[in-house]
Amino acid sequence: MTEARRLKSDRTKADEKIAKGCDVTVVTAADPLIHHRNVIPAAIKQAFGADSRYDLLSFPDFPAAFDDGAVAQLAHDVETAISLHRVEKVLVLEPDGKGQPYAALLAHHFRGTKVEVKSAPTFVGERRSYRTLVVTCMDWRLHGEGGFLTRCLRSMPEEYGIMTVPGVVKDLAAGDKFRSRWVRGQILNGVLNRGVERIMLVSHTDCGKYGGSAAFRHNYLDEIQALREDLRLAVRLAADHRDGSTFSLPANVSLETAIASLQIDALCTVF
Repeated sequence: MTEARRLKSDRTKADEKIAKGCDVTVVTAADPLIHHRNVIPAAIKQAFGADSRYDLLSFPDFPAAFDDGAVAQLAHDVETAISLHRVEKVLVLEPDGKGQPYAALLAHHFRGTKVEVKSAPTFVGERRSYRTLVVTCMDWRLHGEGGFLTRCLRSMPEEYGIMTVPGVVKDLAAGDKFRSRWVRGQILNGVLNRGVERIMLVSHTDCGKYGGSAAFRHNYLDEIQALREDLRLAVRLAADHRDGSTFSLPANVSLETAIASLQIDALCTVF
């Protein structure tokens, strides 16, 4: 076997290995206290009786994710987790601990299915400020104690909030579509109401929004190029909207981009 074929075979095997699913989708707020302690793993174990890997749907404005127009988007994201990662359990971690019927709103969309929706309070509140907001995909391989992105960001000198939706960079690069505007609104909420001054926009390889690495025939360079183009487009659109229009980032907010390369276990900065 030639060296090129061997490398391609190794990458294909790696893609197949990392594409296997998780057990739970967690829906919660972006607050660092939820993501930087044992809150999520402990809540999953209490709700379902076992430790589990999890996809993550996390929002700076948690209640807004359950508004009349938005909850259908949220249900669609859960369906994405189901189709990509074989998830049939959902845990809604309610940040205010007041027993709001958020889980019931989501469960309504899955009546008559095998999807099990449970809720748990976190009692950490959701009005804390955080300087950095990491915006990335829901993919379980990025999150949790052993998650790739979690490990990469351990050296950060401060706690960071985290916003996650499926294929968020591709959504942002789509421009003025409803989905893109909704995602932008969540980011802007973090900037205006949480004191965010730095946004880290992180894409990743083998993303289901692109059809996974298989959509690029496991050509790593082609895949990285596509991710870079969407990151640059997302940044350009954000810059174009710093004029007071629908999505307006204050001038003091920095916007950084990176790609989490799951195959080679590296976080690459994109300029």
